[in-house]
Amino acid sequence: MSNERRIPLNFILERHDLIWSEVDLGIKEGWLGYDDAINLAIKKIQSGSECSDEMELAGLYCDEYDEIQGVLKKLVESEGGVDFYDVKIMWLRIILSWVFKNLSRFEKPSDIVEGLYEDFGYPDEIKHLVGYNNLSKIHERSDLLTLTPEEKLIVLWKEYLDCYIPLIS
Repeated sequence: MSNERRIPLNFILERHDLIWSEVDLGIKEGWLGYDDAINLAIKKIQSGSECSDEMELAGLYCDEYDEIQGVLKKLVESEGGVDFYDVKIMWLRIILSWVFKNLSRFEKPSDIVEGLYEDFGYPDEIKHLVGYNNLSKIHERSDLLTLTPEEKLIVLWKEYLDCYIPLIS
């Protein structure tokens, strides 16, 4: 799996306690690796979990793909009816947080946000971050009047992240 799309597990866990459905999607999309699933299981065991599936996963090697997938499937099923939309939105938040932290790596952050907006099905939650939506409410904010479009994006993006995926204390 390419490391280009991967987001460090520790970065994510500083902001959000992943559920297994999120781990499953993260692996399928290349944002996480099998080693991350194993490491998360180890962390959960170290934090007192006695879940037998988590213990089994924690004992696997990252090249035991079939076994990892099987245990992960059981863990996902044990969560019950987790809404896939909620899982996707959480990944959108995680990715936006990762990109924001690494803004210097990107030539035009607004293109990244716009691409994510499209890739994730145009969620209302980030509509205000996309320039072509031109919401009048944003233009009325006096603190944004003198800023360039990219500067406005950075301010709004940070506010969004502070609201939806802040660092866990």
